[in-house]
Amino acid sequence: MLFWKEDKDLVVCRFCGKDRYHQNHGKGKKRPKQRMFYMPITERLKRLYQLEETAAQMRWHAEHESPEGEMHHPFDGAAWKHFNKVYPDFTEESRNIYLGLATDGFNPVGMSGEAHSVWPVIVTLYNLPPGMCMKREYFFLLVLVPGPKHSKNSIDIYLQPLIEELQSLWSHGAET
Repeated sequence: MLFWKEDKDLVVCRFCGKDRYHQNHGKGKKRPKQRMFYMPITERLKRLYQLEETAAQMRWHAEHESPEGEMHHPFDGAAWKHFNKVYPDFTEESRNIYLGLATDGFNPVGMSGEAHSVWPVIVTLYNLPPGMCMKREYFFLLVLVPGPKHSKNSIDIYLQPLIEELQSLWSHGAET
């Protein structure tokens, strides 16, 4: 579980009863057994609309048409077209943002046999043209889960802050 919001002051897990912190034996600060880092996305998305050049590119997906039957960008795909049929109100505003989410763990110390992993969660902006949406500066690192054990079985727990922020953006939007 995440120790945040109403659970931020708990010292044991509500589900399994395990301690939140390593045994400290009275020395210094408490050291959590597991950590994650979350970097909110809303302000970064708002910055894309502060520059005229980037703001114009954020509408590319709505203003561009590919030849029938050809796929040059995710907006040419069946999933994008289905989404637009299901949520026509979202589609009407060309400044609404389409995102792709990716994650995969890796061992930062290589093949040394040491058991350690890092799980980044990265979001890509699909509003941008193909030459821009796959550039590093438009990949947003949102969640980073370091630890001695892989987190793939509980990645949904680590995504809770991101899901909450995206739900808020979906329901209320953000003034820019």
